[in-house]
Amino acid sequence: MRHRQCSYVALRWRFRWAKSKKTIKMIIFISGIHASGKGTICKEIQEKTEYKHFTASELIKWKEISPENQKGVKNISSTQERLLNALSVVKEDHLKILLDGHFVLFNSDLIPSAIDIKVFEDINPNAIICIEGDVEIIQQRLYSRDHINYDLDILKTMQNLELAKAKECSLHLGVPLLIYGSEEPERLLTFINSL
Repeated sequence: MRHRQCSYVALRWRFRWAKSKKTIKMIIFISGIHASGKGTICKEIQEKTEYKHFTASELIKWKEISPENQKGVKNISSTQERLLNALSVVKEDHLKILLDGHFVLFNSDLIPSAIDIKVFEDINPNAIICIEGDVEIIQQRLYSRDHINYDLDILKTMQNLELAKAKECSLHLGVPLLIYGSEEPERLLTFINSL
C-alpha cells in the first residue's frame, strides 16, 4: 500500500512539474529609440517564431493619453504603470511575448530620460534585444512619420543612452543581451532560439 501511495505522489509531482514547464512565460524585450525599426524586426520575428508581438505604446494606449505624433511624455512613471498593468493581462494569454519598447523616452521638454530600472525588474524579461540604427535614417523616418525635425545630436544622445541602459539592465537582471544593427536577420533567430 505504501509503495502505491509513494508512486501516486511521485506521479502527481511529475505531472505538476511537466505542467509548470509548459507554462513558463518568455518575454523578449526589444528596445531602441523611436523609429529605429523595432516594429519591423518584431513582425519578422513573429512570422518565424511562436512569439506574439506587442508594443508598449499599444499596451499603454498611448493615443488615449497623448496628442497625435507627440513623443514627449509628461509623466513617465504613470505611463510605465499602465504598461505593467496591461502586460500582466497579456501574460495570462500568451506564453511567448515580444515586447517592443524603450529604456529611454523623451520627457515633456523633449529631453531624453531613462526609465527607472524597477520597471524592467517588474517586466522581468528573459532576454533583451537592443536595436541600434543609423541616426540619420532614424531622423528621416521620424520626420516622415511625425513631421517633426528632431535634432540629430539629441537623437545620438538618446541612442547612446538607450544602449547604455540596455547593457545596465541586462547585467542587473542577469539576462542575455543582443545589440542588433543591420546584420543578417538569421542572427536574431539564432539568438532567440538559444534562449
